[in-house]
Amino acid sequence: MQHLVEAELVPAAASNLVSCFGPVAARVAAAGLPTASGVGGPTRLPPVLHRAAVLCLSKMACVSRAFCDDHLPLLVTTLARASDSRARVNVAVALGDLAARQPNSVEPWTEHVYGALRDGDATVRATTLATLAHLALNDMIKAKGGGVAEVALLVVDEDGGIKKRARAFFDELHRKSTATSSPIYNLVPDVISRLSAARRAVVDDGGDGDDGAADDGAAAPLSN
Repeated sequence: MQHLVEAELVPAAASNLVSCFGPVAARVAAAGLPTASGVGGPTRLPPVLHRAAVLCLSKMACVSRAFCDDHLPLLVTTLARASDSRARVNVAVALGDLAARQPNSVEPWTEHVYGALRDGDATVRATTLATLAHLALNDMIKAKGGGVAEVALLVVDEDGGIKKRARAFFDELHRKSTATSSPIYNLVPDVISRLSAARRAVVDDGGDGDDGAADDGAAAPLSN
C-alpha cells in the first residue's frame, strides 16, 4: 500500500488530481515568503491562500516520505520566516504529525524547529512548545541540550500560559527519571553551556540579540 502511495498518488509524475496540487502548492508557499529585501512575497498573495498552500504541502508530506524530504526545507523555512503568524502556527502543528509519520525525515530538522520557540508571536511560541513537548515526552524525538535550553528560556517568558507549559515540560521530563539516571541532570551541562553562549553573544552584540537574523536571505530555504 505504501509503495502505491509513493509511486502513484503523490509524485508529480503520477497522472491524477492529487499529484497536481503538490507543485502548485510548493510555488504558492514559496511565493508567500518575504524576499531578502523584506518586500514582496506576502504583499502579492492573500494570507489565506498562503496558509492553504502550506497546509496542502503538510498533508501531502504526511502521505509520502519522498515528498516530505523534498518539501520539508520549505515548511521549516515557512516556520522561521513567514510574515503571517497563522501560517507559522499551521507549520508548527503539522510538524507534530510529520514527526509521527516521517520521523527519520523530521529528526535532522528539530534544531530549526526549536528556534521557533523564540518567535515574536506568543501563539507561535505556545504552539511550537506544545508540539515539541508532546514529541519529546513521548520519545518521538530526542530531548537535546540545545532544544531544552530554548525551552528553559520560556520559563521566564512574558506570557503566563507559556511559562506554565515550560515548567510543566520539565516536571514531566523529571518524572521520566529512574533510579540510575535522570534526563534533566544529563542535559544540564549542555543547557548551561548553550545559555551561557547565547548570553555572551547578546553582550558582544551590544544587547541587540538575534532580532532580524532570521530575515537574512529570507527567500532561500533553510539548509539542514
